[in-house]
Amino acid sequence: MGDAGELDLILNTFTSNFEWIHQLTESLELTVGTQGNFQNNENDGGRILVPNAEMNEYSAFTYLKENFERLNVETGVRYDYKTVKTDMMPATEFSAEMLPIDNDYSVLNGAVGASYGFSGNFTGKLNFATGYRAPNLAELSSNGIHEGTTRYEIGNSGLKSEHNYQVDAGIIYQVEDFSASFDYFFNNVNNFIFLNPTSDSVSFNRVYRFMQDNSTLQGGEATLDFKPTDLVDLSASYSTVIGKREDGSYLPFMPADKLSGKVKFNIPDWSVFYNFSVFVSADYHFEQTKTAADEAPTDAYTLVNAGIQSTVKLWDNPVNFSLVGTNILGEYYISHLSILKPLGVHNIGRNITLSIDVPFNLQ
Repeated sequence: MGDAGELDLILNTFTSNFEWIHQLTESLELTVGTQGNFQNNENDGGRILVPNAEMNEYSAFTYLKENFERLNVETGVRYDYKTVKTDMMPATEFSAEMLPIDNDYSVLNGAVGASYGFSGNFTGKLNFATGYRAPNLAELSSNGIHEGTTRYEIGNSGLKSEHNYQVDAGIIYQVEDFSASFDYFFNNVNNFIFLNPTSDSVSFNRVYRFMQDNSTLQGGEATLDFKPTDLVDLSASYSTVIGKREDGSYLPFMPADKLSGKVKFNIPDWSVFYNFSVFVSADYHFEQTKTAADEAPTDAYTLVNAGIQSTVKLWDNPVNFSLVGTNILGEYYISHLSILKPLGVHNIGRNITLSIDVPFNLQ
């Protein structure tokens, strides 16, 4: 074993993915496949956050896609089976005793969706699906200080699988120089798993517990894009999501509403420069007051970004470069989803990135 204060995990993962795709008719396509994920986790340090464990997951699925002149229909079913088995882990200076777990989860899910191209440049879409997610190792067995988040996280070996029913719908309007879209989703999740802040603390680290409750998540996004000329592109979007538990209280760690806008100028090709563009964008993150009982609200803030990008011909070879600045006004802010928010640590300030992509011809 390593030093007493050392957190050292060795995670071995093997994944598999096999698909067979067959064109049954000119418009009907069949996909059959299987996926696997096999993991072994071992602790080699004195600080233990999650126990030694073996986790195996198998799935099989089939998928049909039919394309008509205006109507596209897709449907499929999927079966999942997962096992989680952990070792008994004794208590340490930094973590409590972890009892062994031997759980298995299985479920059958399905989905059906369609999109239809109406006259007048409108396209509508409607989807219905069920989903599944088994609890992971941290959610089942954590019982210690997670230094990366300054939290004392406590799992729950009795967690059940999440199972959801989702409906989403959208409409798109598009002409040559203008497009607009609106999308809405409603997601009802049985046994939704979430990390809930509490008022307790251990060794000056706030205690967070993995919990689950029947919950709903709903929201949507609206977008606009307008190109008045070939040289100018204007776009904007608004997104929102609301998560609530069965008793009507809010779920923790839900993102705040966001309003974004962007202006992009396309510069005509000049000399060795082509695909040249300049953009300025702004993202307004609304105040987040829809919070859980022991979760603090977050103030609103605005981030302004700008950049240029182009392709340069050097010896008949294209070289792509970009210079992008984020938060160029140096906004002093904390994201609602920041894991360092409880410590009062602010997010990154002004950041400038230069990227150069030079292709090499090895022929």
